[in-house]
Amino acid sequence: MDTIDPILFEAEAHLSRGDLDRAAALFAAAQALDQGRSELPAVGVARIALLSGKLEQARGLLSEVLARNPTSGPAATFWAVTEEATKPIEQALPAFERAVTLAPDAWLAHFNLGRALARQGRYGDALDAFRRSLTLQPGEGAVLVAIGAAQVLAGSLADGIVTLTEAVARAPQRLDPVLCLADALAQAGALGNSVALLEDAAKRFPSAPAVHSKLASLALRRGDAETARAELRTQLRLSPNDFEAWMLLGVVAIGSLDVREATACAEKAMDLEPTSSRPWFLMGQVQELIKQRRFAIACYRRAAGLDATAWQPRVNAAILLTELAQGSDLSAAQALLEEASAHVDAEHRSLVDYNRALCEARRGDTRAARASAARAATGVASAPHVIESGRLLRALVA
Repeated sequence: MDTIDPILFEAEAHLSRGDLDRAAALFAAAQALDQGRSELPAVGVARIALLSGKLEQARGLLSEVLARNPTSGPAATFWAVTEEATKPIEQALPAFERAVTLAPDAWLAHFNLGRALARQGRYGDALDAFRRSLTLQPGEGAVLVAIGAAQVLAGSLADGIVTLTEAVARAPQRLDPVLCLADALAQAGALGNSVALLEDAAKRFPSAPAVHSKLASLALRRGDAETARAELRTQLRLSPNDFEAWMLLGVVAIGSLDVREATACAEKAMDLEPTSSRPWFLMGQVQELIKQRRFAIACYRRAAGLDATAWQPRVNAAILLTELAQGSDLSAAQALLEEASAHVDAEHRSLVDYNRALCEARRGDTRAARASAARAATGVASAPHVIESGRLLRALVA
């Protein structure tokens, strides 16, 4: 085994830099040289497979190692990760616990156990595991970030900010502690500090779209739509196929009355995810903005056709059909509102009932309109934003 130690050391160095190809070649070379005496080269090859998204290959390699040596701590550590990828976290947790039992001095085994516990919301237990990991691997940036994030989630925001600040200072070459600290500062209401941290990160990590995504979100929180749009455009130059970024830029563009940009964003989002209803909903909003109500209805109906449970496009189309009230428009609006009623959440149910009342009133069905208005009125106290005309509802109920 002494013969392969330098090879394994060099493989780990390349792995830490993200050079999977070179690391894989070195692990394979160590495996050939060692001729199966050590499990570490095979575990290394499995790690490369796991990082490359080749889950079944990784599981196959690790299961072979564990078949030969059921008490292999390194193999158990990464086997747990494959269990996490294939099972609910509650079912994968025993594999992480077994890895810690087999490799009590392996910082990564404790770190992974902490991750699994945090995913279950067991932040106190997760912190214990992370702290044990940090004891075994002092100063490890990933562990410091995990501790800080767990502290924030556990409600110890101030402690989390202190820990994450230390993580940023210890590992200035890493972006993840910066992003986590920026989130924590924003959560604490220190928006200016969060922005300053991210603006500095944008200079140090010029190719990181996540920095501009967070800057855009902070700009929106501060009511600065133009800065948000600029940051989203930068994000999309760095990551042109980011569906969510195109959607958010489109929504912000609508708020800024920029029809051209909103339209371009909706069309790009359609190209990226042709089966998603959301770009069609966005396009419907664009068409409403320019008073093209029939085109808007067509877009909302297309969105509804792509998502049987989406109530919003159905309600929006129904509102426009009720306003137009030509030919079979009211019947179509009623049908859409009935579909929406089957899927709307409790918070917005009054909105559906309110528009059903308007539609039924336009159709001359006063009895049904009063019943719908009465249902809508019961939701006014908990969701006042859904009622646009209290007088009309009171008149229908009377």
